[in-house]
Amino acid sequence: MYAPTIEKLDDIAAVLGTHPITLMVGSYALKDNRSVAKVLEDVIGEIERLEVAEGVSKLRKHYPKTE
Repeated sequence: MYAPTIEKLDDIAAVLGTHPITLMVGSYALKDNRSVAKVLEDVIGEIERLEVAEGVSKLRKHYPKTE
């Protein structure tokens, strides 16, 4: 099993011209056989629950709950 460091993930993302979180979300969606939308929904819910960031409700407008 390959588990890249955060630094390596940053390097890979830079080469691909994307954000490292994009790679992580896509990877977990594939690994867990879930849609990207569902992974993002769950992450946003966790952020809200943990009160990590203010204004997360604004994200809900862009990523509405999936069925």
